[in-house]
Amino acid sequence: MTTILDLARISGLSKSTVSRVLNQHPHVSQESKEKVEKAIEQIGYKRNARGVHLRKKQNQLIGLLVPTVNHPYFSQLISALSEACRKSGYETVIYQSGFQPKEERYVYDKLAQQEMDALVVTHTLLSEQEIKELVGSRIVIICNEQTPGVLFDVFSVDEEQAIFDATTYLLQQGRTRLLLCMDYEQTPLQQKRLSGFKRALKNAEISYSTDMKRNKIMTIDDGLRLGDQLFQAESYPDGLLTGSDFVAMGLLHSAQKHSINIPSDVSIIGFDNHSIGRASIPLLSTIDYPLQSIADDVAKALALRVNQNEVLSRRNLYKATLILRETT
Repeated sequence: MTTILDLARISGLSKSTVSRVLNQHPHVSQESKEKVEKAIEQIGYKRNARGVHLRKKQNQLIGLLVPTVNHPYFSQLISALSEACRKSGYETVIYQSGFQPKEERYVYDKLAQQEMDALVVTHTLLSEQEIKELVGSRIVIICNEQTPGVLFDVFSVDEEQAIFDATTYLLQQGRTRLLLCMDYEQTPLQQKRLSGFKRALKNAEISYSTDMKRNKIMTIDDGLRLGDQLFQAESYPDGLLTGSDFVAMGLLHSAQKHSINIPSDVSIIGFDNHSIGRASIPLLSTIDYPLQSIADDVAKALALRVNQNEVLSRRNLYKATLILRETT
């Protein structure tokens, strides 16, 4: 196996000069760079990346913790985060928790053992304090969830305000029998959405009841099944707020199957502004937010944290926008 000593011998340079070239040291002459590059080509030298990372005490590897990749929103988020990290010089590895705290803890343990430089958590069933106890001083950034931002950097959408605005719009349109579809109700994010829903109802002097929400409604199939339950009853909601555009599409299809007119009989609002909503009939109203800006900001924060250039935690809250189309 060729080594740095072989490069030094062939290039006629010292080992330290070759090392500076390989590590892209700024104070190296162009002539030295060319000699080393020529020697690399001549002997087929391959750098030991693991050894470099060990010396730097970095893996150049960022973990992305998601509940599942089989969900349109998390697929988009993973794609945006991975690309933003790549541009910052980091590779990414994806871990799926399957909505299981046990699987979450397994990933935090890998971070604690320094198998990655940092972890981006996009969904959690644990508190910030619980995560901190598991990872110690290792770097965690929360992206998407609505944790307080006391112990970690948090980048998330103001989903309470987003649902408040969407609910308020439906109420102003005369919709009073509303239903909120939720993913996993116990998570901080879903609790924020529920708070926004309740606040809008209270402002309209409408009493909230638990039958105005449904839990674990996440996919097109979930939307189809829920729609079949709702639209076969004598009385059904006249306004549906969903956790994703895909749930909304399932409800829309079910409504059409049961001859429910959208939006005359029922208004539907999705979430995520996925391209599927721009191809539905009728076109889907939804909630949009700056996903790419969030991913870019997360990557910048990771670079600062990994290089120990920032100490205080921060919480970035992004504004969502209600996009009105033909289902409202």
